[in-house]
Amino acid sequence: MIEARALRVRAEWRRLLLAEPGTGRADRFDFLFGLVLVAVLLALAVGLFGMLFAFAEGLSADGAVTGVALIAQLIGFVIAGTVALAAGVLTFAFANLIAKRMRDLGLPGWKALGIAWLLGAAFSLGTPLVAVIVYIVAVWSVLLLMPSARRD
Repeated sequence: MIEARALRVRAEWRRLLLAEPGTGRADRFDFLFGLVLVAVLLALAVGLFGMLFAFAEGLSADGAVTGVALIAQLIGFVIAGTVALAAGVLTFAFANLIAKRMRDLGLPGWKALGIAWLLGAAFSLGTPLVAVIVYIVAVWSVLLLMPSARRD
């Protein structure tokens, strides 16, 4: 029974984050759950990536690279590439989650995300920091607080 529930939960978060990039929807609870999940996984990936860099720097600090150190560095680069790939997948999952929430609000998901991103980039170039913070707070408030659009 516990295994079946765990499999259901695993399938649910995969569907929420990675599946249905053009048609899926996310209500407020799913959106908040997905944000927390992506934030935790991304923090783990960034921490692992930093530890790998520190490990590789520690191996090559003395200047003499032995055979064992070279093998460890090569394995470290493979792991670092895997972690970087995982970070890319998590970035897509984050964008997909936001697009699903925008679609749930009645907006055209990926197009609305692109427009919000371009507006945010434009705000960050020529406006004071306070205006950028107000824009970010406004967008996240809309995403987190607005109820879902009616589905007919």
